[in-house]
Amino acid sequence: MNLRSRVETLYPWALRPTIRAPVYRPDTSREIAAFLPSAQVEITPRGAGTAYGDICVNPCGSHLSLLRLDKFLEFDKEQGILTCQGGVTLNEVINLVLPQGWFPAVSPGTAQSTVGGCMACDAHGKNHHIRGSFAMTVKGMKLLTSDGQTHECSPEQEADLFWATAGGLGQTGVITQLTIQLAKVESSWIKTRNIPTRDLEETLALIDEHADATYSVSWIDSLARGRHMGRGIIMLGEHATMEDLLRQNPTLCDRPFELRKATSLFLPFFPPPWASNTFALRFFNAVYYRAHSRSSQTRLTNYRSFFYPLDSVKSWNRIYGRRGFIEYQVAVPLRNGREICLEICETLSRTGNGSFLAVIKRMGPGNPGPMSFPIEGYTLAIDMRAGWDEQAKILDGLDRLVAEAGGRVYLVKDSRVDSRWIDTMYPRRREWAEFVARHDPRGLFSSNLVHRLNLR
Repeated sequence: MNLRSRVETLYPWALRPTIRAPVYRPDTSREIAAFLPSAQVEITPRGAGTAYGDICVNPCGSHLSLLRLDKFLEFDKEQGILTCQGGVTLNEVINLVLPQGWFPAVSPGTAQSTVGGCMACDAHGKNHHIRGSFAMTVKGMKLLTSDGQTHECSPEQEADLFWATAGGLGQTGVITQLTIQLAKVESSWIKTRNIPTRDLEETLALIDEHADATYSVSWIDSLARGRHMGRGIIMLGEHATMEDLLRQNPTLCDRPFELRKATSLFLPFFPPPWASNTFALRFFNAVYYRAHSRSSQTRLTNYRSFFYPLDSVKSWNRIYGRRGFIEYQVAVPLRNGREICLEICETLSRTGNGSFLAVIKRMGPGNPGPMSFPIEGYTLAIDMRAGWDEQAKILDGLDRLVAEAGGRVYLVKDSRVDSRWIDTMYPRRREWAEFVARHDPRGLFSSNLVHRLNLR
């Protein structure tokens, strides 16, 4: 079968690289199954394009958009089990299930991602230390391999293929359908508490102290220096019960499952370079820290503000300018995680490679996925404008530090790490590549990331 393609402008969320390439937009999984065996060029499966790195673009091939595979197939309202196509977004899932008392058990920091993308990236959220990654909520899925065959996979059935797909960067095939276990909730509100910290040592100590909180993440001032380096705001959260609503705001008891619009603002232009220079970012961080340090009392927050604050600005990725930005996210093990995070923060602060958006959180044990990012320890993520002086050299040095400490870079958000560190960071990469080759012997599925790092 010949699908018609159209050349479109494509980019990852971090805008690096921006390319022009063919895009296929099938309406059904049958069209994909008929198309794959006869495809003559490399195919990059693509969801909503919310991955920060070059996993979702490929200048050497074509792209297979799954956004039209957006149907809900079955919802067990009693058990909270949802079956839907891979192109359904988390926002669409929430709009369907939240009014009926359910919420995604694991969610990344944007609701614009598709569920298929969350599985291919094995997304994690603010509760990884409690619930694990997105793949841990998937009870089963349908995967189309390059020969056009459909595989029904789960942790029990074709488990090797299931886990190779979890965090497998779209290389095992096209995820057309998933069955997901949701979490039971009594409202759409989150009971939150902010705790200001004086430095990174206190930030990490309090993160560990509050490891029993369902949701936990800390914003940190990535440009603070000296005794204030790594100061932050720890944000704790729990799904609010009806009793919580009654105690804190009884009027909400009449509308416990209130939904919020996905976006409210739009940035129609690229700000000038000075808007994201070191001075501007230091000023923003200082104001943000003071504003969120005023009260540590428990309060109610709507779910969008807590889980998806950046979704309120539809095109916030433009804020760093036309050259885009780099998100440097790493995971480091518990045994030496504090020391590594401290050195990373000190290096980036000293060299001015900071951001208005830097977060650190605790992670629980990983899963059997050989290319899944999370490991037990800490994860640190810092956005930065691309092209600072000696930025590449600085980040290369941090890559070495992380790799030698037993940590890893998050490939889903990466667009610049050197391939020499990949097998150290992901020690099962060769095993995964050999397994993938058996299911895709033609090397049909690829991406700029795969070529750049020679993953296969």
